[in-house]
Amino acid sequence: MLRLGFHVAVSCYQVYVLHCLSTIQLTTTDDPVIKVLQRLHLRFLTNWNFFAQTSFFFVTVLLDLIRFTNAFPKALELLQKVTSSVLFSIIIPLSCFVSIFFWSVFLYNRELVFPKVLDNVMAPWLNHAIHSMIVVNLLIEINLVRHNLPKTSHSLLLLTVFMGVYLYILLNTFFTEGIWIYPIFDRLNWPLRIITFTLSITIEILLLLGARALNTVIWGAQADKRSKKKKK
Repeated sequence: MLRLGFHVAVSCYQVYVLHCLSTIQLTTTDDPVIKVLQRLHLRFLTNWNFFAQTSFFFVTVLLDLIRFTNAFPKALELLQKVTSSVLFSIIIPLSCFVSIFFWSVFLYNRELVFPKVLDNVMAPWLNHAIHSMIVVNLLIEINLVRHNLPKTSHSLLLLTVFMGVYLYILLNTFFTEGIWIYPIFDRLNWPLRIITFTLSITIEILLLLGARALNTVIWGAQADKRSKKKKK
């Protein structure tokens, strides 16, 4: 019941955050930063991550309900495998990266990622909801629920494909719109941009490996039970 209660609570919280974000009034100003946010908000990695995490927690509620009813055991096993794979391949490394990158740059110079003008349209708690709580919720998840880890190679492939798609969106936006949706890239030349892209995916891979290690520390050898069986 604790697991189900947590998943339901987080799902409701995430939906409420999405509702609050959708009701933000962005049409009351001509500021170019807000105009970009209004027109291209679906291209921000933060939003991709929050949507993905919200979907994950909704699926966990479904899994909990199926588990309680003891119905559809094969479907339950498949969904558990898929959700665990997505969690450790994309959601955890992506959420941690978003939080680390955002707050690091924010503390250095907030105008590069979250210009002060946005304070006029977004409440501080919403900023923390999409850049801080995303990590807190996942830390609770991996401490509360034992997940069977996917193969490392599969996780790395999923993460690389996901970030490759996002990098394409980011670059396509610049070449077609003439806009970097993150102001920090306006300050960099192309060699520094390439270094930043490379460093970002490297950090995400390290976060992926770190999450696997943390899960094994918390749950022991059982966390790798499925992958060990496959090797045999």
